[in-house]
Amino acid sequence: MRLGEIKEVWVGQDPRRDLHRAAVMEYLKWRDHQRGLKRLIKCRYQQLGLGQIQGKAVFSRTGRAEFLDRLADPEHRILFERLYRQFDQAWTLWLETGHQVRRLGRPFRETSEFQKIPGIATVGSHVFAAIVEDPNRFEKISRLWRFCRLGVTDRTSDNKPLGYRRIDRAGHGELKNVSYTAWRTACKSTTGDNEVKRFYHASLARTGSVRHARLNTQRKIIEVMWTIWRKNRTYDPELFFPQATPTMMPRGVAG
Repeated sequence: MRLGEIKEVWVGQDPRRDLHRAAVMEYLKWRDHQRGLKRLIKCRYQQLGLGQIQGKAVFSRTGRAEFLDRLADPEHRILFERLYRQFDQAWTLWLETGHQVRRLGRPFRETSEFQKIPGIATVGSHVFAAIVEDPNRFEKISRLWRFCRLGVTDRTSDNKPLGYRRIDRAGHGELKNVSYTAWRTACKSTTGDNEVKRFYHASLARTGSVRHARLNTQRKIIEVMWTIWRKNRTYDPELFFPQATPTMMPRGVAG
């Protein structure tokens, strides 16, 4: 206390949001658990010399039966059947928890508004709302960016840089993943024209760097979500990329 090193820690006071957050964290746990079991099952098959396991057929009811029949040792079959039971349980609990997450988050207006943003799906909207909980806890958007692992940090000593500037590793990776998934989904070649894609291409033309343009778009997605939540606004595409903004011309191309 004398050195002023004690920092304030935000603690939510809404029991409904606390329950919603707990359900979201459990949902993410079961998601990671069934993904880990998928990798383990494929790895075990490959160790037994069954070649590269591609696709999802190995996890379906009919597909797994074909792979189990290829096992010569009955003890191996017992081992794989146990892994499949664990996978089926993790998959079922993952789906059940997902239904609870959507039910608990339905009263929160922001979750439906988030899904109006191109690339933001149901899961992403609930994950963002659950982990952030209250947009007013962040006085500046830069603090929220850092919370989402999208802030930039550098180290100095005696006002001299100790390395390159880089993305700060502090924060929640799941929030960064929400913005990354939204960028990737909205900017796919098969996706139609939308405000997220227009913003990304304008940033790409300005910076000339795919990585910088992607990060700029991810930060913009987070900023728009924070703004409509904090100000209790309805999502408007103009808020993300105004149509009146002139199209950025690529470098070296005359207007």
